[in-house]
Amino acid sequence: MSKNKSILRIDNQKFSYELDTSESGSLRAVGITNKITGDHFDLGRGDELKLWIDTAISRIEIKNWKQAITAPSDTDPNEDTGFKSGYFHSKVDDELWQRYIIPLGSQDRYTWARTSFALPPDSAGKPVTIVLGGYGLYDSDWIRVFLNGTEILLRVETARWREPAVLRFGPEDDNYKLLCFDGDNVLALQMKDYRAETAKLQEANSVDPRNKMEIGMCTPILFDQYITVGKPAEAIDFVVRSHETQTKNETTELIVKLQAREKPIHAEIRYVWEDDSPTLRRFTAITNSGSTAICLLDAELGDYETNGAASEGFVGFPVHVNSQLFFSLAHPAGLCQGLNGRVRLTQFAGKTLSPGDTVDLMEVVVGAAGEGQSPAAFRDHIQERCRRVARKHDKPYALFECCGTWETDEEGYVISEE
Repeated sequence: MSKNKSILRIDNQKFSYELDTSESGSLRAVGITNKITGDHFDLGRGDELKLWIDTAISRIEIKNWKQAITAPSDTDPNEDTGFKSGYFHSKVDDELWQRYIIPLGSQDRYTWARTSFALPPDSAGKPVTIVLGGYGLYDSDWIRVFLNGTEILLRVETARWREPAVLRFGPEDDNYKLLCFDGDNVLALQMKDYRAETAKLQEANSVDPRNKMEIGMCTPILFDQYITVGKPAEAIDFVVRSHETQTKNETTELIVKLQAREKPIHAEIRYVWEDDSPTLRRFTAITNSGSTAICLLDAELGDYETNGAASEGFVGFPVHVNSQLFFSLAHPAGLCQGLNGRVRLTQFAGKTLSPGDTVDLMEVVVGAAGEGQSPAAFRDHIQERCRRVARKHDKPYALFECCGTWETDEEGYVISEE
């Protein structure tokens, strides 16, 4: 560990990971040195922890859509048969349309999707926010949004990763009068250029010869669709209150205790490593120290602007930097994003904490490897830890298959059971 009180440095034979607390007491990642290759990577002084809690007066989830496929996507949007038929109007006969939980598009045709929602009558005069869209997969690159028959947004996204659209309606805004507070509001979407797979998923399908199903067909869909009344959420950042290092046998821990700014929320982060191990593990626990319940929406467990080339990552997949470092969440629902050197690790928690409750967030794992070896190092890491692999039940990349479905002739293990 560093003797500089504001610098916390984690060192072993394989890597050196540097943290800093000098910026208003926040815990920030400065950089990581891969001692296997001798290369150093900046981490942009990114926050090691940031939370978003629910502050909305009312939150309305959109749970179903009706949709229909219309003209080829190279048609002018206003010449599309759905547009010319007025599918964006409030009153449309859509009873025979197909029903879906989220709006699923088409890669070569226009798709129209419709749904409705009701605002609480007492929400009139309060700000309203509509959040709609995906994060890059199972999302349309081109979406035109209509509210009660009026176009309110054209969303065009071409990057691998993007954020859902956020439409804010303040009482002072002209669009606020489009909202209905004594009946149903109708949302209509005109969509094209649906994004359903990536090269990463295609590559993953050939990782193991036993993988007879396409991973891309079974991945979780990340798509936000809800309406809030009042301020939707509040970002919570933390300041360091104390830190200490403990060593037991071959394992060392750096324990950092933090407190939220102006909120009764506490956090404990434990960095765990061994002297000859290429991986650094991080465990985070959040405690509601207040007298009222809080709803934890999202937890950002790392946001790093690196000076390396980052792979795209995905749900259940790590982000590799220069193919010699990997950043991951030890849970198949954790979102790891890589874009233009940036690495983001996010957990969509959706957890209510009563006063005194503590919740453990997803484990973060950072690994170092030789040049071009981080994919193999990541596979080795999960094979060592995966109980399904250790018990010969399954393979590490079969994240969404039933446990115990692979037969094995090895003595002492059960052949797959019904």
